Amino acid sequence: MENASYVLGMILGVVIALAALLILWKAKGTSLKGKYDERQELVRGRGYKYAFLTVMILIFLYMTVDMLGITDLMPFAHSSLAIAILFIGVMVYAVYCIKNDAYFGIGQNRRTYCILLGFVVVFNLLSAVMNLRDEPFEGGKVALGPCIQIMCVITFAVVLIALLVKGREDGAEDDDDEDIDDIAKNEGGDAE
Repeated sequence: MENASYVLGMILGVVIALAALLILWKAKGTSLKGKYDERQELVRGRGYKYAFLTVMILIFLYMTVDMLGITDLMPFAHSSLAIAILFIGVMVYAVYCIKNDAYFGIGQNRRTYCILLGFVVVFNLLSAVMNLRDEPFEGGKVALGPCIQIMCVITFAVVLIALLVKGREDGAEDDDDEDIDDIAKNEGGDAE
């Protein structure tokens, strides 16, 4: 059974990689490596700073909790908590940049990245469920493999949700701008 799940995991990994390559290949007309204006570069720099500070604070808290022996009471392995801290840093950076319109460069196709993030979330979720079913525990604590996959699901889902919310907000702003333009045209036409 262990060998079958390993083979299934490998096949799933190859399918994910091929799907990602196909999506990127279809999007080759757009720039995959974005160009950022000065404002975006400044925002991205602040995003790196906030992510770094978040990781440093969480590492300090983790070390303090570990010295007090509280981490031994947690159901996760030490390595799982360390990986979670890194993923939280990634989420802070991504959400900050998305919120401030600096996540994508000029002319990048957001839809392609949203589809790719959706694939990552779905396939990591399937893989995490399979891993939790087969070997969820290691020494009485949740194993590192399932924790990494669950953190991938959470991280990429948060980034995807932030992108979708930002897209909806931008769409609402565009609709408001069009309404204002229509009102201005109608008022201008009435004056004549």
